[in-house]
Amino acid sequence: MKSTNVWSDMMTSIGVRLNLTEEVFEHRGEQEMLSLIDEARREWLASKNYFDNVLDPDLIDHAVYVSQAAEKRYMYLLKQARNQGLIAHFPTHLSN
Repeated sequence: MKSTNVWSDMMTSIGVRLNLTEEVFEHRGEQEMLSLIDEARREWLASKNYFDNVLDPDLIDHAVYVSQAAEKRYMYLLKQARNQGLIAHFPTHLSN
């Protein structure tokens, strides 16, 4: 099952690049975690803005992908913060 190892390695690599590994969360302070969440929220807002303003039909799929990925990252970080007992009121939907 060599393909399974390749897939696992690739997902681990992506997680490390996006600071989405469990080890990273265990060592983060509350302020740092809240900053990561705020950054992810701003990225999600920017990706929604990109999607709303993209004009080239060839970029629509890209805009959808970027927006969905940003949303998933934000929701993941919120979940991790809640699991750590951090109390913060971040929205789970976007409004400008």
